[in-house]
Amino acid sequence: MSNSLIRAIKQDIADALLADPYFSTIPVMPIVQNDVLNEIQQGQYKANPVTVLIDWLSLHNANPDNPGPWFNQGTFLVEILEIPALNISGPDVDEVAENVANTLHLAMLQSQNAAVVDGIGKADNDEFGRNVRQVRITFPFGFTPRVLPSVGTVTIQPLTQGDQTVTLSCVTSGAAIFYTLDGSYPSPRNPAAVYYQPYMPLLNENGQQLLSESGQPLSVTNALSVLAGQLLKARAWLAGFTSAQPDTNQFQY
Repeated sequence: MSNSLIRAIKQDIADALLADPYFSTIPVMPIVQNDVLNEIQQGQYKANPVTVLIDWLSLHNANPDNPGPWFNQGTFLVEILEIPALNISGPDVDEVAENVANTLHLAMLQSQNAAVVDGIGKADNDEFGRNVRQVRITFPFGFTPRVLPSVGTVTIQPLTQGDQTVTLSCVTSGAAIFYTLDGSYPSPRNPAAVYYQPYMPLLNENGQQLLSESGQPLSVTNALSVLAGQLLKARAWLAGFTSAQPDTNQFQY
């Protein structure tokens, strides 16, 4: 297997990430085993709070019934490196790793095959003082990402400081909104993230949903209580859609 094909696949992975506006300010680089390029890569991650590097682990045949040394899939590693001392206000390593996994999961092949995210490995404060996340993926050859629509941003109302009752909304129909109040990333896989329903069913004293005269379910706007000093972060998620720009809407109350 030629190194040129492996480099091309790593570039395909990088292109799939860079097609999402979330990564417009985050360096995304395929690792190339070349002394000059290694120096450039080393300089990039040492100068940036968070850097995404793409490497490969192995090549294999997805169909063991096919004879011969044929390879049609590879296992690749997307490594997210964070230097905590430099990362004052930008997205942290967990947020970037979530978006790497989400973007590659959505970037389906035109042949209906998908890049499969096998998991996210975590290591904090390694021997170089970095926080590291490794997104391991099984990646078919000949990757051609689809052009996907972008989910809308979450609207937070009102944007005035102090104790508030707040509502969240998204113009994209069917999008699921998750929010946090502890400063962490509002991902569905974050235990601190809460699913937000824009409208709550109106119930009677027996817990049964009330209906209108025409038989339609009645609901009320879901008001979220936020205290002064809390940081509200919210993001909309929808299968088949890439992240919005900005990815996360937030406000300090």
